[in-house]
Amino acid sequence: MAKSGKSRIKKTTENQQEAFYLSKTKKIEGTRSMVRGKVLEVLFANEVSQEPVENLFNHIFFREFKFDPDEPETKRLLTREEIMELEADIPISWDEEDVQFAKELIEKTQQTRPFAVEEIKKSIANWEFERLTIVDRIILEMAIAELLHFPEIDPEVTINEAIETAKQYSTDKSGIFVNGVLDSLYKKYVKEGLVKKKSKSSE
Repeated sequence: MAKSGKSRIKKTTENQQEAFYLSKTKKIEGTRSMVRGKVLEVLFANEVSQEPVENLFNHIFFREFKFDPDEPETKRLLTREEIMELEADIPISWDEEDVQFAKELIEKTQQTRPFAVEEIKKSIANWEFERLTIVDRIILEMAIAELLHFPEIDPEVTINEAIETAKQYSTDKSGIFVNGVLDSLYKKYVKEGLVKKKSKSSE
C-alpha cells in the first residue's frame, strides 16, 4: 500500500509539472479590453521604471525578455523558461489591428498627458491630485486620449472600458471615481467641440 501511495504522489507531481509547462503552449485571442489593460501596464511600468516604452511593449505584449549575456547563469534567480512562465500566464494572440491600436493609444496618451493632467485636476477640485493612485490617473489619461483622438470609437465604449479597467486593476471604488470624472469631462468636451461624435446616450 505504501508503494501505491508513493506512486500516486509521484504521478500527481508529474501531472502538476506538465500542467505548469503546458500553459506556454496554449494561446487565447486578444480583445480590445485586454489591449487597454496591457497598455495600462506598459504606461505604468514606464512611469515607475523609466524603461523605454518600446522595450516594455514587446515584453508585456509579446513576452520578449532582455537578458544580460555576460551575467553568469549561477547568479540568475530564475532561468529564461521560468521567467517566461511566471510572467505570462497564458500567451495572447494579438490581431495586427489591436497591436496598432495599442501603439497609437500609448503614443496619444503620452502626447496628451500634460493636457489630461490639468483636466483631471480641474475635475477633482475638492480632491488633492497627488492623492490619486498612479493607476487611476493613467486610466483617466488613456480615456481622455481615446475620447480626443479616436473618433471612430463610441465615447460610451471608451468610458465603460475605462470603468472596467479601473475595477480590474485598481481599488473597489475606482470604477465609480473614473466614471464620475469621465462623464463630466465628456459632457464638457462635447460642448467645447473637442469630441465630434456623441455617444448614443447623449443624442
